[in-house]
Amino acid sequence: METVLAEKIETILNRLELNGRTRDFYDIYLIYTKEWKNINIDHFRKAIENTFVKREYNGNPYEAFDMIRNSDVLKERWNKYQKNFVYAEGIEFDEVMNCLEIMIEQLEPVGV
Repeated sequence: METVLAEKIETILNRLELNGRTRDFYDIYLIYTKEWKNINIDHFRKAIENTFVKREYNGNPYEAFDMIRNSDVLKERWNKYQKNFVYAEGIEFDEVMNCLEIMIEQLEPVGV
């Protein structure tokens, strides 16, 4: 689970507004709300570190997160996603961003 989560986070942070995989945002929300308590934080941090190295991510995750959170393009994509997929109805973009933020905050100890 930790590796899959790390890959989704790297994709979101790296692609920014170019990310057409809105499902990744839903997956972040779902994993956080349903499985976060089962995530081994040390394994998660290592998976993030390995994924960032393997995919040569050299951005600043905190700056990327701020751009994503404030993106009108991504908010609109999320709204369209909600309309197309009933399971995402009622989940606000800000809720998804809060989940992603909590996950990203776990990166600090590994010096990302």
